[in-house]
Amino acid sequence: MTTKHIFHSQQGLVVKGLHGLVSSNPILRVDAANKVVYNSRADPSRVSVVSGGGAGHEPFAAAYVGDGLLTAAVSGEIFASPSTAQITSALSLIPTGKGVLFIILNYTGDALHFGLAAEKARAKGIKAEMVVVGDDVAVGRKQGGLVGRRGLAGCVLVCKILGAAASKGMPLEELAAFGRNLVANLGTIGLSLDHCHVPGRTGDWESLAAGSCELGMGIHNEPGVRHIEHQPEPKELVNEMLTLLLGDDKDRNFVTWKDSEKDGEKGEGPVLMINNLGGMSTLEMSAFADEVISQLASSWSIYPTRIVNGVYMTSLNGPGFSITLLNTDGVESQVRLLPLIDDATTATGWAAAHGGWAKGKRNLAAEAKQTEALLQSGKETEEATVRKGPKNANPKQVESAIRAAGKKVIACEPELTKWDTQVGDGDCGITFANAAQAVIDALGTDALPTTYASETIASIVHVLEPTMGGTSGAIFSLYLTALSGALQTQPWNEAAYSALEALLKYTPAREGDRTLVDSLSPFCTALKDGKSLDVAVKAGAAGAEHTRGMRARLGRATYVGDGSTGTEGLPPDPGAWGVAELFKGLEEGLKQ
Repeated sequence: MTTKHIFHSQQGLVVKGLHGLVSSNPILRVDAANKVVYNSRADPSRVSVVSGGGAGHEPFAAAYVGDGLLTAAVSGEIFASPSTAQITSALSLIPTGKGVLFIILNYTGDALHFGLAAEKARAKGIKAEMVVVGDDVAVGRKQGGLVGRRGLAGCVLVCKILGAAASKGMPLEELAAFGRNLVANLGTIGLSLDHCHVPGRTGDWESLAAGSCELGMGIHNEPGVRHIEHQPEPKELVNEMLTLLLGDDKDRNFVTWKDSEKDGEKGEGPVLMINNLGGMSTLEMSAFADEVISQLASSWSIYPTRIVNGVYMTSLNGPGFSITLLNTDGVESQVRLLPLIDDATTATGWAAAHGGWAKGKRNLAAEAKQTEALLQSGKETEEATVRKGPKNANPKQVESAIRAAGKKVIACEPELTKWDTQVGDGDCGITFANAAQAVIDALGTDALPTTYASETIASIVHVLEPTMGGTSGAIFSLYLTALSGALQTQPWNEAAYSALEALLKYTPAREGDRTLVDSLSPFCTALKDGKSLDVAVKAGAAGAEHTRGMRARLGRATYVGDGSTGTEGLPPDPGAWGVAELFKGLEEGLKQ
């Protein structure tokens, strides 16, 4: 459990958070005294939609205030319901002529305070309805009893759909009935790797043991349906969560699901929400979503037509996630749900694609074929481009030169490794040798054709990119890519120097900085000046030798020799030496 925070007290934290939120959205206003955020340009001809609850679940609910979503949100302190007075004050800030719809999570404090606010509104002649969202399947019917299911991330979907419906003019009574029907077709299951921590609190909850997790933990650290002592692999975790959500456990099968291989009567299909409880990386959440989508298809024949994945309802810094499914085909409504989900909103908390969706389920196989076709088209265009310019006069000789250069580099690997161990991180020799071997292995195959000069160089880049990492790999790829382009219009000696100029646009390295440029630059300059290949090779070798004892100004070697110890005894730069050996190998191979 992470207990570190920037703010070490709850005092004033929620109000500061609301001020920060409002500052990023020009249509929002805040009543700091009552912790109310409201839309300053709400349409008086439409029903106002209000939600809220305890803080700590951001972006819910304040960040969902905006055109097409909530009209106002009321926040309590962390994990504490707002008071009736706070909720009532919100009604003074928004239009109420067409009525007010309250959407809340199913927790006792929220139900009582929002319920009393609704009664007070009616007493003033304001029409008011309330939709209570309980979607947690971890709490079965027997355990939930009269209280029912806890409210989780499914509430966000309800807010989005009803907010959009209200903006289109749906009357209050229809909105309320619509919302209750949505809740009846919602299911959510969560899992957390640990408890969340409330700023300023000490000793309130213990951390879960390393390697364990809680299946069905609530968003206030409430116990789940099962404590798992040894966390299984992601595939098994997802399987357990989906079994609770979709299985035939009579205590938990709140939503009836049918095979969605064929679209429902309205062609809507299920909606899937993957929610980050606040402490998970976006990378893991996307990978988790992929596993959920895969298992829904393979094990349950469920194909979501909308997928939203992100931070929607958190548990402060909780390292957990939840899966929500909405069975749109089970919702009784005269309006289509998917367009309401797709409708744009100015609320900053809603992060989902607003358009571009096709009717019915996505055909991922067809999309993959489209992607492959585009890649193939790009490949064909590149192949046609690099087959411009001069042909290699003697393809066999070119192959011989490449092979000899590679062997030369591989032979000096122990030397490069030794020197790089002294001045760097010791990987230069292996990096060069692995790349050289990969190029040698590609010779004689379709991966490295030797007919056109430009195509040969471009093909070497394709071989190097996945095999030669680090700064050296980037420099080689940049130089050779530029060389391939230059060879389409220039002779070798000019192209070599043009490629050097292109490379130097992307790196500050110059001669004298103790890098491989110390060898590459004099080699290319000699060729540009009309010198023969053997003279250029000697210039490159002299440049590499000149780096012996030189203080580095770029890369990890800059930390070697701090001025007090000096640089006497430092070996040559390994990268520059490797490049010089490569040039020697090319020359030898061309003479064979």
